[in-house]
Amino acid sequence: MSSTGALLYATYLGGLDTDVGSGIALGSGGSAYIFGYTSSDAVTEQSPVTANAYDQVMTGGSDAFVARYTAAGALDYFTFLGGNGGEASFYNGGIDVDAAGNVYVATDSSSGAGFLPVNGFDATLGSSSSSGFFVKLDTTRVGAAQAVYSTYITGTNGQNFVYGVAATDTGLAYIVGETSTTAGFPIKNAVQPAYQGGNRDAYLIKVDTTLTGADSLVFSTYLGGDQSEAAYDVAIDNAGRAVVAGYTNSASPQVVTKFPLVQPVANCPTFVRLTPFVTVIAAAGTAVDFSTCYASSQGFHGVATTATGDIWAVGSTNDDSTNPPTATGVPMVNPEQATYGRGFPGTGGGMDALMVRISPSTDMAIAKTAGPNPVLPDSILTYTLTVTNTGTEAAASVVVTDALPATVAFVSCVATNGGNCGVAGNTITVTYGTIAVGAGSAITIVARVNANAGAATTISNTATVASATRDSNLANNSATAQVSTPTLTPTGDADDDGLTNDFETRYGLNPFSNGPGNGPNDDPDGDGRTNLQEQQDGTHPRGFVITYLAEGATTASFETRLAIANPTLLPALVATRFQRSDGTTIRDYRVVPPMRRTTIDVKAVAGLEAAEFSTLIEADVQVVADRTMTWGNGYGSHAERGILTRTATKWYFAEGATLPNFNLFYLIQNPNTQAAQVRVTYLLPSGAPLVKDYTVGPQSRFNIWVNNEGRTDPTLGRLVNAELSAVLESINGVPIIAERAMYLDQPGRALGAGHESAGVTAPSTQWFLAEGATGDYFDEFILIANPQASPAAVQAEFLFANGQVITKTYTVGGNSRFNIWVDIEDPRLADAAVSTRITSTNGVPIIVERAMWWPGPKSDTWQEAHNSPGEITTGTRWAIAEGEVGGPRNIETYVLIANTSAFAGTARVTVLWEDGTAPLTRTFPLAANSRSNVAPAADFPETVGKRFGMLIESIGTTPAQIVVERAMYSDADGVRWAAGTNALATKLQ
Repeated sequence: MSSTGALLYATYLGGLDTDVGSGIALGSGGSAYIFGYTSSDAVTEQSPVTANAYDQVMTGGSDAFVARYTAAGALDYFTFLGGNGGEASFYNGGIDVDAAGNVYVATDSSSGAGFLPVNGFDATLGSSSSSGFFVKLDTTRVGAAQAVYSTYITGTNGQNFVYGVAATDTGLAYIVGETSTTAGFPIKNAVQPAYQGGNRDAYLIKVDTTLTGADSLVFSTYLGGDQSEAAYDVAIDNAGRAVVAGYTNSASPQVVTKFPLVQPVANCPTFVRLTPFVTVIAAAGTAVDFSTCYASSQGFHGVATTATGDIWAVGSTNDDSTNPPTATGVPMVNPEQATYGRGFPGTGGGMDALMVRISPSTDMAIAKTAGPNPVLPDSILTYTLTVTNTGTEAAASVVVTDALPATVAFVSCVATNGGNCGVAGNTITVTYGTIAVGAGSAITIVARVNANAGAATTISNTATVASATRDSNLANNSATAQVSTPTLTPTGDADDDGLTNDFETRYGLNPFSNGPGNGPNDDPDGDGRTNLQEQQDGTHPRGFVITYLAEGATTASFETRLAIANPTLLPALVATRFQRSDGTTIRDYRVVPPMRRTTIDVKAVAGLEAAEFSTLIEADVQVVADRTMTWGNGYGSHAERGILTRTATKWYFAEGATLPNFNLFYLIQNPNTQAAQVRVTYLLPSGAPLVKDYTVGPQSRFNIWVNNEGRTDPTLGRLVNAELSAVLESINGVPIIAERAMYLDQPGRALGAGHESAGVTAPSTQWFLAEGATGDYFDEFILIANPQASPAAVQAEFLFANGQVITKTYTVGGNSRFNIWVDIEDPRLADAAVSTRITSTNGVPIIVERAMWWPGPKSDTWQEAHNSPGEITTGTRWAIAEGEVGGPRNIETYVLIANTSAFAGTARVTVLWEDGTAPLTRTFPLAANSRSNVAPAADFPETVGKRFGMLIESIGTTPAQIVVERAMYSDADGVRWAAGTNALATKLQ
């Protein structure tokens, strides 16, 4: 038919049986493609199959067909489309053609053979009573090769009908229909992934025919409410979106179970009945951009779009302005026919056709930029937003929303064209009355990047625009801009302050700012050295916590390991310096996560494979460190906690012996840049003290072998074969750290047993010892040094687990050393586990240590020992870094808790794992004036086969005062508990 209405061409198309045309599409050059149903075969019923057909034989009882006519009306292509069943049996389906002449057909099929899928997302005919089928034909190919893509649309129950298809020139295709399949339907990236209800739902499928298999299914979604829906046709708008037309039986207003409406021009009825709908779904399938009912009965059966975005829908209705009432009747705008049945009652027949045009209305678009990029932390970041109405209608009640990310803080907002900025925290809303067609607004939002934003941090921000007027294209209603903080090269200097990026990030300084605490001349840890000096020396600029360990060795016989635990809720930036006896410093850096423990196997550190050294650990939060040394294939070991004092110049030791087979060493650490002049005063059980001076070089470790001093220095001859205490003092005021190691040679085994302890920095009138055990296996000794000229009146209180207390008194002479062998002090102490409180009742301050040797019952059977100084203060929060259960040496760990209060308490013990496991906490009762034992193997069986630290806290309204120690035992050479260690926990509070 011509544009003037003249009939230009008309023809029959078919054979001797039933033939039905169901769809038509126009190709290039004026050609027409017809799709339909036929039961006329090519042999007996003279179907007009052409030689260039995809399939020249009708296999089943009926097939779909595709025919092509030239612009002149000549039939130049006719093919069957089917298999061993039937196709297009309900005269349903659709056809489209792209610019290259590829044909897209969607219809129903019951053929499981002879009509096989090619490259499709579903190659199997499902168990639904009716299944859909989609095929793409390239008619330039020969025969069966024309099918370049085909797939079933089916499920495991229900029915599936296919009504429409629309394709793009790039091989994308949208397929619509209706389904009652609730299981097995090919849902992917859906806006409605679940079957909505009623007898059936509409559906929309998007396929990329240039891909294969599951990848070719772009998205597939149900579309419906709680009643029945069907999608009869689909078109593609100027934004590449699917425009779906059909009917719904679901009422509105929209709720979860109702048909989805977005910016509707009319609501669905408030009661259940057939209602036309048009829905626009984004090209990615991620959102419904527009959806409206049209308040009349029946539905839309066809839909088309224009290049300007208009939507034309055609269907049917049997509504008029009186029944139902006008309020729910058919909305009419500029109609050619304004009334149902042309206004003559009873003359409308069963229904009238209905045509509707929906114009694009407004199209609010938003764009956004951000700068500068990259942006420095603690600097200004400016967002520039441009809002424009590119539609055909003014936009009313426009709102721009911008929720700034948490990495920035709002500073200011300015908008043009009457925009009003509102601020709630970091969320900005800019409101407008109306924005005319072609008009817009510029918005400038200023924010400040957080000072703690890290390197290479991406700052992404999205703004949206919305209006009360229908927006034809929601895809451009949001815009995102992102910037990043600079990527830091280790040797670079982002803030140009003379401190490298690597140094500042490693030690918790801000590499983007030289503000307070971060500049080269600042000293955040207050150690008298600037950040620049710390960088030059390789030390920690934020070393708020420094831990010292004077002893350390790695030789063919000795192994040393450090355990570092972080009992805080912040990451610990830990710098460890190993100061060798030759003055060389070896460094280690690591981050210890919150409530975790780490281990340094010192022999594995380059430069420490064979060395004697002291250790200095700097951290920005409170960490605790324990050192364990083993020797002789594990038959001996000793341990000590890290020392936290920085300024001590005087150290006291109660224990010491150079008796036959004993070897006594004092280990001195000088962590400073100036040499220390150290005076050692040896206190023996009787006679005047002996004195000798030594020089300890800067940043080094020094060793005094007391046995050798007695043999080589005539003035110290009384040190040979003696029991002694000692005072070590830096007489030139340079702070030092001092420890003592003592070994017992055994037949055929040098250094067969040994213990080691740090000194204490001052005498006291009261001391606490949490550990203690006697009996046939253990011999316990309490060593007391009195460095004063006056005798000390000493009281010892032995605390049992049940709260029993045994009290003994002693006199310790001035400038002398005294020994309590606990096993023989009282019959009740002959075989007991005790803690001890030592008090100088006459106010003369003393030094107290405890040593334990085993196995008994006498000294010539001893094979190992451990030692610890007493603690002069109690507390409520303690931590240990070292702990292990099991392993090849069958290690056992015990945590000893002395409750020195006269009332009962509760201990909360938390395991700090090395492997990243979440901390594990349990509680334990503490009797008044008692000694308690936590055995991780039994009390925390999760520790078996693992290394760990522990946090021990006294809890309650009035927490009991406690002292905590750790003891560890291990097997070697087939001997149980061949090695053992003991150390005080580190008091945190």
